[in-house]
Amino acid sequence: MSNHGEQALRRPFLRHLAYLCDYEKGGDTTTAIALQQTPQNIVYWFASNKCPNKEAGMADKTKRFLEEVLGSLKSLKSDAAEGVASELFDKAVAFSSRRIEDYVKILGREVDFVLHRLEQFDLQKDNAFWADLRAIREAFCEPIKICRMCYNMNSKFYETLQLKAVSGQPLAERFGTICHIIGRLNHTLKAVKLVVKTALLQPQLFDDFQVSRATSDPRSPPPLRGRNPTPSEIAGRMVSSPGSIVSLREALRDLDQKFGIASELRRQCAASTWRPRVHAELTLLNHFWAQNLEFVDADRYIGCSKPACYCCYHYIQAHPGRFILPPSHNSIYLNWKAPDIYDATDEKKIKTREDVLNEMAKKIRIEVLAQIVEKRGPASWRPDSLTEISTVRFRACFRSAKDPETNIWIDEGSSETLNEDGELEDRLERQGEGESEIESEDDEGGGVPLVSLRD
Repeated sequence: MSNHGEQALRRPFLRHLAYLCDYEKGGDTTTAIALQQTPQNIVYWFASNKCPNKEAGMADKTKRFLEEVLGSLKSLKSDAAEGVASELFDKAVAFSSRRIEDYVKILGREVDFVLHRLEQFDLQKDNAFWADLRAIREAFCEPIKICRMCYNMNSKFYETLQLKAVSGQPLAERFGTICHIIGRLNHTLKAVKLVVKTALLQPQLFDDFQVSRATSDPRSPPPLRGRNPTPSEIAGRMVSSPGSIVSLREALRDLDQKFGIASELRRQCAASTWRPRVHAELTLLNHFWAQNLEFVDADRYIGCSKPACYCCYHYIQAHPGRFILPPSHNSIYLNWKAPDIYDATDEKKIKTREDVLNEMAKKIRIEVLAQIVEKRGPASWRPDSLTEISTVRFRACFRSAKDPETNIWIDEGSSETLNEDGELEDRLERQGEGESEIESEDDEGGGVPLVSLRD
């Protein structure tokens, strides 16, 4: 296999392996994996959004599981592959039982609803489709069976399901959720098959390996508690000219009347749950960068169980380490923060971090100003997807969910991309022509909001 072919298989292998390690819904067990080449062996470095509490006696179940998976694939022969895959699948389903149970609960609720509507309104048109849907419902109590069934869904059923999920169709949102959850439930077997395939085609990754955890940085205290900046104060730090500030504050007042931005900002600043943390892929990025570790085949790739969020994507893009840019679902989490720098004397690393955050701030500022100028409100919620990458258009939507991290979605937009600060300020100036009085809020309360909020 050529180097390019090895890379093309190794990258999805790491992503799917990370998915198998992500055993709960939400963000705590989100896992990233990268491969270090040493003279002695290959080191599988992994990180999670949240580390187990060793002081409380919590075992590192992810590390143990990863070692077992890799160990079962060592020296794998083709005639044993099917049996190993079956055993590994059973083990993976058991390891991720809580996540699978959560998916099944959601799927059950949606399937029950559409089946009830079928009986109530006689919507039946495709007997085979409804029979398959009922078969899924009957398999809910058996995690292994439901995961296999979702993986083996025939293309006709899935095509019909996707058509029913199209906006404007009856029960489209319900069918969209069903489609998404079936995709999640089929992923475990898909991931197992791919890691087994990799073991057969690239046995050198399993011959002599070591598994090590990169420790996550501790969560930070609420960064704006006690400051409680208002949108008006923040506006004073986003644009430079007086006329632009006036127009920006007027636009923010309009948005506040519609969407309660000021009260939401106050609530977030006071929330005890606002404890920013470093995401798993950035923990590994910082670990490899700080230690100057060598990647296998110089492929600076970090596989993650979920696509990168908006901030991680732009942090990696702005970083000088030339890490491979991941796919992104472009959601923003208020609990995001950049990796910490512990050595106050390391001026190079401090400067690198500052440059990266400043570059991020420029891009985020453009997106925020675009939303304010266009006075766009919240977009409707949609699930993260492993294959969907939105264009970077900013739509704020504060989502109430079990996930403790408040989500702000970035959605596709049809208006022109505003990629020059001057263009945005020109539009604000034109909106503010004729205004001579500037409000006198103290801008010290705002800081540089869209970086300070997350770091």
